[in-house]
Amino acid sequence: GELEHRRVKRFYARTNRTFKFVRQVTALERRKRIIESAKLHQQKLSSTSRVASKHSDHPLTVISPKLHYKISEDTSVWTKPYILMNENPRDPAVQDFYLKLREHLYSRLSGKTENITIEDRDLIKLNHDRIYSHKVLRINYTTYDMR
Repeated sequence: GELEHRRVKRFYARTNRTFKFVRQVTALERRKRIIESAKLHQQKLSSTSRVASKHSDHPLTVISPKLHYKISEDTSVWTKPYILMNENPRDPAVQDFYLKLREHLYSRLSGKTENITIEDRDLIKLNHDRIYSHKVLRINYTTYDMR
């Protein structure tokens, strides 16, 4: 009815108003439908992981100056490593990401930095195959002027 007519009028305003405006309006409608379909598909893909909201209702707590860092133990925001790799397969940052992550974790936990074998790397297991995300990492450091 009237709402559809208004939508078509908005599309008409985006054409060059020549005799081929019908083709231009249908192309705009098709483009909008494709974009909406892609958004819906993206939402379905990302429904397996949770995303941190940009705003937090929780104030930051005071941490001991003796602690080098403080990061939340919250496990509500997570993603799976293979989702990161599948979202941007051509991105060099995610090439062999999962293997490099496990090698890095093994070297940090064991202190061994060279000649890490496949067996060593396979000792590292991610809990529920998840990577947790946190909005805040607080780091305590001392400046040279002791502020």
